[in-house]
Amino acid sequence: MCGLVSSALLSASRKKPIATIFGEYLSRQWVKTVLTKLLTTEQTETRAAKEFFRILNEGGAEILKACLSVVEAADRTSRRHYELEKLCKTAAPFN
Repeated sequence: MCGLVSSALLSASRKKPIATIFGEYLSRQWVKTVLTKLLTTEQTETRAAKEFFRILNEGGAEILKACLSVVEAADRTSRRHYELEKLCKTAAPFN
């Protein structure tokens, strides 16, 4: 199955950003699990992580670079949210 997913990701990557493709794929996995209520949250996260790394291993350097850029973007976004929350708590009208 992972080979099919990997080839689908590579063929679709010309049409959509790879971040969108991975997001859609992991969302489908998560929704499928939640709807059937077969796994706990921790098991769902572990399963998604295993699938993600399987795709990385089969995809090569191009997918690895795309995934790293997604992780870096998510890290920057979460840092921005943290800084905004911190600013709101310490700024004059909000403190």
